[in-house]
Amino acid sequence: MKYTLSGLAAIGVMIATAIPALAATPQQILDKSLTAINPDQGSNVMGQLSVDVKEKRWIKSPTKTPQSGTMSVKFEQRTLPKEFGLQNSEGALTITSAEITDAQQTMKLDQPIKAQWKTLLPAIYARLEQVPESVVSMLKAQDVDLTSYLGKWQRIDIPAKLTAAKDEAGAPLANATENLNNFKQIANEHALRVGRTEKSWTDKQGNNMARIQILANRVLLYKNYTNDVKAVYKIKDRTQRNTQLKSLRTEYNQTLKDMAKLKVTADMNLTKETIEAANVTFAQNDLKNECTWNARLNKDVCKNVGRTYVTVTGNLSFLPENHTPVAAPDTYSNLDAVNNFLNDLVKDL
Repeated sequence: MKYTLSGLAAIGVMIATAIPALAATPQQILDKSLTAINPDQGSNVMGQLSVDVKEKRWIKSPTKTPQSGTMSVKFEQRTLPKEFGLQNSEGALTITSAEITDAQQTMKLDQPIKAQWKTLLPAIYARLEQVPESVVSMLKAQDVDLTSYLGKWQRIDIPAKLTAAKDEAGAPLANATENLNNFKQIANEHALRVGRTEKSWTDKQGNNMARIQILANRVLLYKNYTNDVKAVYKIKDRTQRNTQLKSLRTEYNQTLKDMAKLKVTADMNLTKETIEAANVTFAQNDLKNECTWNARLNKDVCKNVGRTYVTVTGNLSFLPENHTPVAAPDTYSNLDAVNNFLNDLVKDL
């Protein structure tokens, strides 16, 4: 069979057009990722969380000025696949910065606070790797002395009765199955929908990446709401029916308001058809009121004095699986106070 130049060009155009059509869409990648979630298979994640709180007051006094606070946290955790009902893990948490300001003073973290843990059931190991001297001194003034714990691994033994009670009841298996079914249901019902593409780029490995906005499916949400309303209309008692209808309407409207405060995006690897990171921003502001006792009225009298603004941002990166066994620390001390408390707690089980 002979091909003309124009014929070959036409075939090339057809192939180039078909390849993107065969690739998974962002919605398919999202649904596939949700369906594939299985906590029992282990995970490897790292992330960060920042909280910012600010006040704006329109009624001020010498002792009451706008308060503010910020805190940033980094964390990482590696969890192994579950074996014989037990799941080992290890991780680290770092409070990188923190600052609180009020009318009297400003408290600021001058160094990060670092902690680590290892779970090798039935034992848990924990270590305060670093705590600023200012925090150690402050706690010491409150009769909490961390000096002997800094930089040293501490072991906590989980009594066998605590894990045995759960295993006999079949709770872990039931909970895991329920969680898996929930993720699958979210995917099957398309409860989460992809929105606009905020950013596209190519990573260092040449993979096509995209930051996609993730939205709750408002059509599904309204459908579930109307189904609940139809069920309530079957209630014969008028007072009870109206009370439940009002409750449903309030809950539905509040859900819409909460959704407006939340922004979620996913960093998708379009080449590998995976989600590599999730980003969350939550912002809300509420009226701040203060109350003073009014002796003449014999009650508290409250008034709005300003607004409180809260912003929470977080990022979670999904790293490649790492099933290297979790190793126990070479040296450690037993945290006897906690061990004795747990043993006393299970005596009557």
